[in-house]
Amino acid sequence: MIDTALDGSQGVENITLFNGGSFLTDHEIPSTARKHLYQRFAEHPTASELMVESRPEFVRDDMLDEALDAIGEKRLMVGIGLESIDDHVRNDVLKKYIGRKSFLAAIENLQRHGIRTFVYVFLGAPGLSARDAYLDAKRTIAFLADLGIDEIALSCAFVPPGGQLETLYRQDAFRPPWLWTILELIAEARDNGWPLSVGGFDDFPPPVAIAQNCGKCDQQVMEVIDTHRATGTLTLTALPECGCRPEWERAMVGTDSG
Repeated sequence: MIDTALDGSQGVENITLFNGGSFLTDHEIPSTARKHLYQRFAEHPTASELMVESRPEFVRDDMLDEALDAIGEKRLMVGIGLESIDDHVRNDVLKKYIGRKSFLAAIENLQRHGIRTFVYVFLGAPGLSARDAYLDAKRTIAFLADLGIDEIALSCAFVPPGGQLETLYRQDAFRPPWLWTILELIAEARDNGWPLSVGGFDDFPPPVAIAQNCGKCDQQVMEVIDTHRATGTLTLTALPECGCRPEWERAMVGTDSG
């Protein structure tokens, strides 16, 4: 898989490996495969940065030294799915089972090794109101920015087909985040200098529902978010005047259960 992906990839600058788990452990990725990727990356004529993902407990000196020794002068970035700084949201709701001390120790270790850090933040945990979900994401982003995290990625809840979340969605007991909320977080990140990016909303199999407003203005607001993803430009003047925005504003002050 590594060779198939990298053969003919001249011209790329960044290589990212998503393995749906932790790259920095032999229990999930054989050491031979890990070392092979490092070698291919080190020899790549144009790629300058490699990103892998890991749970914090696997961010150990031996694994980091192995990577840095293999890639030479090129850059390494390690992504961690913290999702929320709130222990209840992170571990009881999202089932991440990541301790704050473990996360902080991993970040300190990465920074000490000169390795770039990438952390995921989740918006829209089940059981949170629209306001509480927004505040949870905002607090988490601010906390990570203060830690000096290099890149913070906002992941937005969606409804996968089949399962409890779809049942809740069909019962009007859960909705994915408002697009207005995402725009608000993007604007605050720009104002505060937070290194925030917004992940895509697509998945496979296709979600039953993704981040949305009322349906009437979704496409126009999505285009503003997509433009920001592609260019870093936030063109608020392109936003439509929609009747759903006052509903969202009420949700943000806690007068609406949405």
